Amino acid sequence: MAAALVLASNALACVEFHSKITLVDGYNSAQLYDGGNQICWYYGYVGGDGLYRFTCIAANYAAIQDQNGVVQYANPGGNYRFQATASVQGDGGDYLHWDAYEYGC
Repeated sequence: MAAALVLASNALACVEFHSKITLVDGYNSAQLYDGGNQICWYYGYVGGDGLYRFTCIAANYAAIQDQNGVVQYANPGGNYRFQATASVQGDGGDYLHWDAYEYGC
């Protein structure tokens, strides 16, 4: 059963990305979904290198977001890079919301 799940996750399906960065302090709350499953997430502040380095479900998955909304995502099937679209939201423009729907969504 577990082998079937691993094989199914190797194919790149629709990748959905959402990130909400508070403009006052730079706190990021973000999620990355692949094929409808939450694969990577981030809750915290930008690293010293200017990147948000996500926690993912397994060591062979990785996601990084820069402060310009460029996302780099890797899974067992390959490496992917895409640009998320930003919008300022909240009362008085409290946070920056990045969204992306890529690869067959």
